[in-house]
Amino acid sequence: MMKILFVSNDFSGFGGIQQVVRDFLAMVEPLADLRVAMCKGNSFVQKVFFVLEVFCQSLFHPPEFIIYNHINYSPVALVLFRITKIPYALMIYGTDAWDLRNKMKVQAMRKAHSIISSSRFTQSVVEKQPGILSTKFFIMEPTIDTGVFSVKNDSEIMALRASQGLSDKKIILYVGRLSKKDQYKGYDLVVKALPAVLKRIPNAMYVIFGAGDDMGRVKELVTERSLEGKVVFSGISDEKKIQYYQSADVFIMPSTGEGFGIVYLEALSCGTPVIAGDIDASSEPLLGGELGLLIDPRDVQQIANSLITVLSGEANPLFYRKAYLHDQVVKYFGHLAFQERVRHYVRIIEHELQR
Repeated sequence: MMKILFVSNDFSGFGGIQQVVRDFLAMVEPLADLRVAMCKGNSFVQKVFFVLEVFCQSLFHPPEFIIYNHINYSPVALVLFRITKIPYALMIYGTDAWDLRNKMKVQAMRKAHSIISSSRFTQSVVEKQPGILSTKFFIMEPTIDTGVFSVKNDSEIMALRASQGLSDKKIILYVGRLSKKDQYKGYDLVVKALPAVLKRIPNAMYVIFGAGDDMGRVKELVTERSLEGKVVFSGISDEKKIQYYQSADVFIMPSTGEGFGIVYLEALSCGTPVIAGDIDASSEPLLGGELGLLIDPRDVQQIANSLITVLSGEANPLFYRKAYLHDQVVKYFGHLAFQERVRHYVRIIEHELQR
């Protein structure tokens, strides 16, 4: 089996990238002699010991291939490649790779054997840089557990809504962080669009499932528009998250900076209609609009109109077919589809290293 060293930060936490890394490693492990060098903290001392570990493993127990799970490891990748000539891959996800002013990141991508990108959109941004060949890219769309993110029948959904105190509401759902760094996700624009929605759908309720340092600002927006009682802030719990997906009438995240958007898959797998932006990678989990409604995520009026359309039952009939949405996620993004993508990638590396 091919010897692979996987260089990573701590991937045990909550977040889309962490989940992608866990899923990727679970699929690679049976296919290779896999070792992991992991940075377990952000202190200077922890980073120094981490870099030393990577160098020691590479020099004294050399792998045949190295995969760096983040482009921020570009300096390590470049120096180690100059010393050992061990081919390597970089994993990129979205905004981490879109800012190409960092020359070291660009150089690391040029020298890489391959670039594992979570979306075609991210590839399209990065490959505009001279010297980064399109042939280096391998698209590795994320996966989710479609057995966990599942469809409930009508009676089960009614029971869930009753337990949430939302039996008679049209539930608009957002799932994700409320972070000042993540304002591009557009959750605040949904608040701004809500008064127009309520004029047509008076029983609409916006449920924000998440927390973060931007919550205070969002609550101020709610107060300024007299939307108390129309916007609910919920905490973070995996069980409750799935229940909200299953009981929601629509999931919306009008993002302008998404590198893929696992939450779209989670909502679709639960059979929930989805609204997403059309200017980043958000369209890819929606198969270019086949599975959900795509809009200009910067336009508050479009956000309002799209919510009214979906909540009124006037969108594409396929968007309301819960089993269909779930089955499409299984087909294109389920574990079997992801496993085949990983296997294909490992086979390519093995074949090229044997030349």
